[in-house]
Amino acid sequence: MSTSLVNLASLVSAFNPVTPQLRVAAIIVRGTQILLVEHRKRGQHYWVLPGGRLEGLETLDTALKAADTGHLVFSTLHTTDATQTINRVLSFYPPHQQAEVRFSLATALQAVVSLRLVPRADKPGRIPACEILINTAAVRDNIRDMNATLNIPDLIKEGTVQYGMQSFDQSLMGWYTKGIISYESAVFFATSPGEFALRVQGVAGTSDNTWAGFESDSSS
Repeated sequence: MSTSLVNLASLVSAFNPVTPQLRVAAIIVRGTQILLVEHRKRGQHYWVLPGGRLEGLETLDTALKAADTGHLVFSTLHTTDATQTINRVLSFYPPHQQAEVRFSLATALQAVVSLRLVPRADKPGRIPACEILINTAAVRDNIRDMNATLNIPDLIKEGTVQYGMQSFDQSLMGWYTKGIISYESAVFFATSPGEFALRVQGVAGTSDNTWAGFESDSSS
């Protein structure tokens, strides 16, 4: 079994720690490799799609249908952030299916994690800056509404404290204040470089507490 399959199985186990014994099998579904992960004791099944496989309508439709029936599905898209990820998924479907797929995606989605690999300043290598979107009620409503523009960055900001979401810039701030990445790298990879620079300089709204956990080590 390849290392990537083992890692995916471990990831599923982390979501279900009460039954860590897993049996993993590679399955081919119409040319697409999919993993069936089964909890031996409870007989629960989870579909896990290896990274980089959602490249067409057929594989995406398979993933959504599996998620709709209660399976845990992991996969990746070549996108830059959560907003582009959701837009890419919707773009696979023709106009007459947009309402249906928006409802399916809003119901099935659990989270979107986006990564930017940033050079480390403390030692050789890179470290991921992570944007995390959790599918809350507000996010579901935004995805379902065909007349509304996706407002994912603001929803992430609003969900930082209560739901544990985070933006790329918040993640970069956390690594920068810990001395793991340089200021230049943080600004280069930031979504809003100007706002990030101002926040490093201490220019921020006093009522905005969504950055508190990411700036706590700035004095070290």
